Amino acid sequence: MRCLLVGAATDRLLRRRTRSPGTTGWRRNKLTFARFLIIQKVRGMEYLRTSRITTARRFLVYTRIHPTLRLLATVFPIFAVLGISGCATTNGMRGGPPAIAEGMGRLVLETAGIDAINYYVIDEETDEEVYSQSPRLPGSSPLGYERGGRSEPQWVDLPPGTYTVVAETDVDDIVEKKNIRVTMGETQHITVPVGRFQLIYFDQSGTRRQVPFLIYDQEGRTVLGRGMTSTELRYFIMPEGEYKVRIESAASERDEIRPVQIGFGRTQQITIGSPEVEEDPGEGRREDW
Repeated sequence: MRCLLVGAATDRLLRRRTRSPGTTGWRRNKLTFARFLIIQKVRGMEYLRTSRITTARRFLVYTRIHPTLRLLATVFPIFAVLGISGCATTNGMRGGPPAIAEGMGRLVLETAGIDAINYYVIDEETDEEVYSQSPRLPGSSPLGYERGGRSEPQWVDLPPGTYTVVAETDVDDIVEKKNIRVTMGETQHITVPVGRFQLIYFDQSGTRRQVPFLIYDQEGRTVLGRGMTSTELRYFIMPEGEYKVRIESAASERDEIRPVQIGFGRTQQITIGSPEVEEDPGEGRREDW
């Protein structure tokens, strides 16, 4: 729209200022302001082989006559470039977290792809909890499943000082990161050494079921936590290490134990049972010809 308005103003100014015999030819071969900007970029106009070359040269001569045209031809491309750059910068800022609050520093939790964890922050000077976030339900809850939607790591802005970050898991063990110093205006990235696993259970009919299970230590002697499988996508957050999971179903007379290896940035999938397989209706039949 701006190009059309500027082009119309340019045409009116040219009609007033032009007093040469070529005016009639100019009216027959009008150039819009947008075309003029493109022609300016082609130095010497060696790429234009049509009769528009003469018209373009006349247009360039006329722009030297009137200072308004000269200003438009110089300033408009600059504002166009700045506008495009500004839009790109604004769109880039929308995708990330906001700026650090004044007088604060920022802690960013790095969990290697885990959408969210439950954690809290303790001020080591006062030994008080200053921040907490619990977006996940306990592993034993029958309502828990992965909701997704998070595209950036968890973070929190805190006053300058020294803190301890405590990450909760789906077992009794927690993960602590101590002596974390927050500096005003700076971002501190904290690696939380946790991993995750998924447990899928199919009953004897091949139907995916929701059943409780136990989480043991590596030797299988101590119960560390409890969980509940899901018919939806669901992960269980654990500290790095080796564990065992056990599903005991009295109804199906099954007692299944599986080893679990948890590593940072790794996801282990465990499947107990097999899904229902539909039989081919034509299998075992004989057609008479």
